[in-house]
Amino acid sequence: MAIPISIFTLNFPRTENRVNPKIAFKNPKTGSNSLEVVEEVLREYEHTLLFVSHDRRFINSVANQIMIIEDCKLKTFKGSYDEYMTSKTEVKDRKKEQIKEEILRLEIRLTEVISKISMPSKKDDPKLLEVQ
Repeated sequence: MAIPISIFTLNFPRTENRVNPKIAFKNPKTGSNSLEVVEEVLREYEHTLLFVSHDRRFINSVANQIMIIEDCKLKTFKGSYDEYMTSKTEVKDRKKEQIKEEILRLEIRLTEVISKISMPSKKDDPKLLEVQ
């Protein structure tokens, strides 16, 4: 099972009054804590930020590089979570197609071998080989 870990670089405008990413964010219009406001600030943040989340929508909204631990190996993908999943599906589809092609080649080869060993040799008596 793959565990998605997101790492991304965000662009945060450099000003003297930079927002500290460790503080709680409030929507200045409504005064409420809003995940959308947090996502917006994180997207504007210019430094690298590593986070782990099960919220695929949040990952897709904020991350631009995905790190996956799969088969005890760390793999990276540049792009959003949706792009990673599309890429992973395409890879699986290609592998399935390659397996189908290999099965077809093996079936053809097996048929060739069976036909060769099924043919009587010149030394064989055809009457003895007939099934009654």
